[in-house]
Amino acid sequence: MLYDALRSEKVLHKFTKADGAEEHCQMGALGFFNQQVFTWLDQIINSNN
Repeated sequence: MLYDALRSEKVLHKFTKADGAEEHCQMGALGFFNQQVFTWLDQIINSNN
């Protein structure tokens, strides 16, 4: 799995049916997916300042 091969700091988030994101590529919850991605990016960017 790519996640296991990466040596840098990483986060694995599994989207679930409870999130409303059980469809392929989280198509059932794109807003939720985007919220998670941008929250993560914000944390990464702010931790480097």
